[in-house]
Amino acid sequence: FVYNKQKDRVLRGPGYASPVKFWVPVKGSIGIHDASWRKEFGGDIYQTAGSHGCINTPKDKMEELYDMVQIGTPVVMQYSLRRYCRKQPMKCWIIEEPACP
Repeated sequence: FVYNKQKDRVLRGPGYASPVKFWVPVKGSIGIHDASWRKEFGGDIYQTAGSHGCINTPKDKMEELYDMVQIGTPVVMQYSLRRYCRKQPMKCWIIEEPACP
């Protein structure tokens, strides 16, 4: 669920500091935000230019979402068992699908 909303934030992690206009965290340090450094979104770009775990969104769409969403709004994320690699620098990680009851 959405547990906070912030504007004009710098997202930081090992080796990066990314300024964003709109930040909507949904689970720990994972959230939805604009990504001004991206020229395209969706499709197969995750295979070579993925994120650090967040959902990168075009700024105009993120502004709409930010104005629409409220704290407490449920968010459903779909994961599947696949291996994703980033080309620069080459980092690989595995995202696992949660076990079904």
